[in-house]
Amino acid sequence: MMKRERNYGIDLLRLVSMLYVVLLHTLGQGGVLEGAANGSASYRTAWFLEIWAYCAVDIFALISGYVGYTEEPKRFRYSSCLLLWLQVVFYNAAVTAFMLYYRPEAVPKGQLLKCFFPVFTGQYWYLTAYAALVLCIPLMNHMLRGVDRKTTVLLFWVFFLVFSVTESYAKLFEFKKGYSAAWVILLYVMGGMLKKARMLEKIRIYLAVPGIIVLAGAALLWKLSGKGFMILDVKAGADWLVCYTSPTVLGAAILHLALFEKLRLREGQRKLIRFLAPGAFAVYILNCQYFVWRLVMKERFAALSEASPLRIAVVSVGFSLLFVFASVMLDAGRRGLFRLLRIPWLAEKAEEQCRKRFEKTAA
Repeated sequence: MMKRERNYGIDLLRLVSMLYVVLLHTLGQGGVLEGAANGSASYRTAWFLEIWAYCAVDIFALISGYVGYTEEPKRFRYSSCLLLWLQVVFYNAAVTAFMLYYRPEAVPKGQLLKCFFPVFTGQYWYLTAYAALVLCIPLMNHMLRGVDRKTTVLLFWVFFLVFSVTESYAKLFEFKKGYSAAWVILLYVMGGMLKKARMLEKIRIYLAVPGIIVLAGAALLWKLSGKGFMILDVKAGADWLVCYTSPTVLGAAILHLALFEKLRLREGQRKLIRFLAPGAFAVYILNCQYFVWRLVMKERFAALSEASPLRIAVVSVGFSLLFVFASVMLDAGRRGLFRLLRIPWLAEKAEEQCRKRFEKTAA
C-alpha cells in the first residue's frame, strides 16, 4: 500500500516549476532571446537559462500524475477544478476591470466576457490542456492500477523512446512540440508510472543535479552548433533538443522530480511551503493574463540582450523570483477572500449535488 503522506519536496518543486515558467517568459516574451546577437556571450547565457528552465511544463504535468495516481481507488474531486476555474475568472475579471477604469482604450471589445471562458479563448494553453486531462484522469488511474510493476517499467521506457526521442524530431503524433493536451495527458500517465513502479527510488540524489547539468549542456551545445541531421528523409534541426517533447527536457524534468521527492525538510520549512505552495498556479495565471502578457511582459527586458551575462542572469532570475513571490502573496489574499465567501464549501456542495443527480439518472 502506498503512503499518503504529503511530500513537501514535491510542493516546493511546484513553486520551482512556476519560477521556471516566469523565467521562460521573461527571456522569450521579454525580448532577451530575440534581441541577443547570435554567438555572443549574452546569447549563450540567455539560451542556457532558457534551456535550463524549459522543463517547467514537463515538471508540472509529471507532478500531476505522480501525486494524482493512487493504488487504492480514490474519488476525483471535481470541486477543485471548479475552484481553479473560479480562480482564473477572478484574476482575469479583476485585472480587466482595473484596465477598464484606468485605460479603457487598451481593453478590446468583449474582453470582459472572455474572462469567464478561459478554456476556450486560448489565452492559457496549459489550462485548456488540463481541462482535457481532467476528463481522462479517472480512466487513466483505473487502467494504471491494472498493470503490473514490470510492465509499467517497460511501458514507461517505450513511451520515452517513442513519444519523446522519436517525436521530438519526427513530429509523428502531432504533439505540437508539447503545446497540446495529448502531451500533458501523456506526462500525467508517465508521472503515474514513476510512482507505481517506484522508479525514482533508483535515482541517487547526488546524481540528479549533475544529470540535469549534462542534459541542459547537451541541449545548449546542440542549439549553439546550429546543426541538424536526417533520418528517413526527416530533418531534425538545431531546436531538436529544445522543446517540451525532447528527451533532454523530459529527462531533466524526471531528474528534478527525483531530486525534490527525496528532500527532507524541517518543520519550519514545511510550514512555509504549506503557505506558499497553494498559490503556485496563480503565478502562471497572472503571468499569462491578457494585459500582463502584452503590457508588462512584452519586450520589457529587450535591453538585457546587450547586457553582460551576469546582468542577464541576475535581472531575469531576480524578476522571476519577485514575480513568483508577489503572485503567491496575492493569491494568499484571494484564498482568504474565497474562504470568507465560503466559495470552497459551495464548490463542494455543487459537486455533491451533481453527483447525486447523475447517480439518480444513471440508476
